[in-house]
Amino acid sequence: MRIVFCTLADLRTGRGVENVILNLIKYRPSDIQILLIQTDRLPNKRISNDYVQEVLREIDIITIHRHGIQSRNKFMKLLEEFLIRPAILDYRQAIKEGKFKNLGHIDLAYLFYNHYSIFFKGYKIPIIGGGHTDPLKNPKMFLEKNLKNVLYYLLYYKIYFRIYFKYLNGYHAFPKDADIFQYLKFKYEMVLPIGTDTSIYHPDFEDRHGKVTFFFNAALTYKKGLDIILPMLDMLGDIEIEFHIAGSGELEDVIKHQKKVVYHGVPSNDELSRLYRSFDVFVYPSKEDYFPQVVLQALASGMYVLAGDFLRGVFDEFEGKYLEYVGMNPEAFAKRINEILKNPEIIDHDKKLEFEYVKENYDWSVIAKRFYDYLKEFVSLNK
Repeated sequence: MRIVFCTLADLRTGRGVENVILNLIKYRPSDIQILLIQTDRLPNKRISNDYVQEVLREIDIITIHRHGIQSRNKFMKLLEEFLIRPAILDYRQAIKEGKFKNLGHIDLAYLFYNHYSIFFKGYKIPIIGGGHTDPLKNPKMFLEKNLKNVLYYLLYYKIYFRIYFKYLNGYHAFPKDADIFQYLKFKYEMVLPIGTDTSIYHPDFEDRHGKVTFFFNAALTYKKGLDIILPMLDMLGDIEIEFHIAGSGELEDVIKHQKKVVYHGVPSNDELSRLYRSFDVFVYPSKEDYFPQVVLQALASGMYVLAGDFLRGVFDEFEGKYLEYVGMNPEAFAKRINEILKNPEIIDHDKKLEFEYVKENYDWSVIAKRFYDYLKEFVSLNK
């Protein structure tokens, strides 16, 4: 069986999506052949050339040029998609350069960037979108009938959707967003979380003593939680706290000049796993993740997690043991962190049990098998 993975960046970028792809390739069954279509976009290089080349050594790769300004501003992104239409420009240039001339036989296309469904116009195969990058908007968001929602609904589903997503006939939803299938009907439906590599992310089982330490690792943007973390640190005032941050992004300079923050830059996977093992509490008040890999990495590493309420419904099986949800505001996080500093016993838990649970249920060897079982079923249904 031959499948295509389509993604928005060079895999050496090494963010969540790129790590998902590398692990799905690493743990693929022997009867699966993969063609990777990636772009030349490489904003940061977190993964070494040697590691990527080793994982991809038996994989066919096509690298295309990525157009557009890649703005993080919501309005600018929407404007870009309507006026510049970068995904369509990517496709046209790839065709012009002959990049898709010899694609060969394809049984299924799986998209880590849903806009690239246009690449497979005319193919009579399962074309599976997903929640990795710019997930489809769940129509339940627009059920409240006000002018803003009605206009956005018409814009998104009557115009935007028909430009970019009309070729999708399948969708991979993360568990929290599984009710999307009540509103959008697809021939092929997958509900599955992502995994983590427990051979890299695992705990240090030695008892830790001394003050509690805190860690945040993600893109350095307000939406990832820095709109809460930065004012939270100010609210803690003179309270002594050891707070570590890793990652890159638009707020990098702000983080570098924060007196209460120890900044670690952009660590490699090995460096990142060491950081997770070195600290006690992972703080993650993000408001744009549907299934953040960093939380799984923290749990696999034996950390206690303070997650924002936005993630409620994603990690509920860990709640009350190794994770708790906190209100999505600086005051709630400051209050809880202060309570933990005063009473460290709050975060006491069995790291071994935590790690074993993650390994048995979320290790990539487990998740990849379920993933490819879905894809094989979709191909079988298409015959």
